[in-house]
Amino acid sequence: MAQSNVALSTTAATILAENKARKGYSVWNDSAAAGYLLNGPDSYSQTVSATVASAKVVADGYYEGPPGFTGPVTMVLASGTGSARITEW
Repeated sequence: MAQSNVALSTTAATILAENKARKGYSVWNDSAAAGYLLNGPDSYSQTVSATVASAKVVADGYYEGPPGFTGPVTMVLASGTGSARITEW
């Protein structure tokens, strides 16, 4: 397992790069605002936003990605700043 922290803001950020060896991942939204996360086929060609997202991760919320997804994962906050605490396996 690998753990990482990525700074989040109202500007989209890649929180996980494509990794063909990835089996799964989880994200803890360590911020006071909701975050929007994008994975799946759209993550290759779309920019994550409140209207283009795979999931809304509430403040201090947890999200577990779809098993076997190896593509990039991006995230953006609705407001303010915070961190994505990520575990990848």
